[in-house]
Amino acid sequence: MAHYGAVEQDRAYARTSMPLAREVTVGNTTGFAYEFDCEYGTHYVMFAWFDGLRYKVKLVQPELERGATGHATHLYADGTLCLDPSGLGLPSLADAYAKSVIWATGHSIFRQTGTFLLNVTNV
Repeated sequence: MAHYGAVEQDRAYARTSMPLAREVTVGNTTGFAYEFDCEYGTHYVMFAWFDGLRYKVKLVQPELERGATGHATHLYADGTLCLDPSGLGLPSLADAYAKSVIWATGHSIFRQTGTFLLNVTNV
């Protein structure tokens, strides 16, 4: 998580702006686990981290079907959300958090309709 002195800034953002966020270290990766209910009432648990280049988000719960490429649902096989056109991640923890909440709403709609109506990569 050490990147350009932003660690304390990320901690402050998580503490003040991400619901039920807690700093977690898994192996050599430190990030923030957080949970929320989307607009449709589905409870989500996510994990956001800095991978050395950009911020990424992984779905922890609920357990959802994952695609090999992530195109249809914006969810890769490893559980990482596709939140930007490049697939490389986002420039800030705030961006990663915001787009993960948008993704959750989009995915809840997808589960009900079979269509992912929100284009999270262009929001």
